[in-house]
Amino acid sequence: MEVKYCEDTRPRSQLRAAHHQHSVLCQHLRRAAANVSLHPVLLGVEGTIHSPYKLEPLKHLGLDTQKVTKLALKLRAHLVQYVLRSKV
Repeated sequence: MEVKYCEDTRPRSQLRAAHHQHSVLCQHLRRAAANVSLHPVLLGVEGTIHSPYKLEPLKHLGLDTQKVTKLALKLRAHLVQYVLRSKV
């Protein structure tokens, strides 16, 4: 799993970039291990929540809906704090 910040208006391009960036690493890990997959979690830099790109990867990890929602809210709070600090 990788948490990435992305442009609020273009999450798909960041998703493609994440898969491209880690494609060789994933190939090597798949050769060494039975089951490896990449799950990017995208957070918009201005606090946008890209639900299909944030909630679905967390569900693939086996978290139930309540835990996914709780973790998503914590990630968003972290993002907002980061944005506020970077603008000072």
